[in-house]
Amino acid sequence: MTTRITFASIIFDKGANREYTEFYLLHALEGLARAGEEWLRLYPGTPPLFKSGVVYDNDTSGKEDWQDIPTTLERGKGDCKDLAAWYSAEIRHRGGRARPFIRWRKLDGHTTYHVLVLITLTDGRRIIVDPSRRLGMGR
Repeated sequence: MTTRITFASIIFDKGANREYTEFYLLHALEGLARAGEEWLRLYPGTPPLFKSGVVYDNDTSGKEDWQDIPTTLERGKGDCKDLAAWYSAEIRHRGGRARPFIRWRKLDGHTTYHVLVLITLTDGRRIIVDPSRRLGMGR
């Protein structure tokens, strides 16, 4: 069974408080990453994200679809939050420390958000990985 959560929320309206939006999104992303960890535990034969054949696809439908790993695999595509949650789950499943995080910017009077992965290495250094770019965003 696959899951895709679709919602529209005031947090994406022009007048929404950015701090509240980020708080809300980070908690939702963490939930999606934890669901991914459980999926990978139950289905260890799941291919790694970067070998899965999945590509980046911007969700331009006007609504937000939050896809779990099996849904992303089934559709063959995902947006930044789907891919970052999957990759975070994958790193954690292998014993690493990773979490999705958000970068924002103002664009044409609107705040836009992009989700990346922050990985903490064993020596404490941190690196940022952008699964969306690696899987076709900006090409």
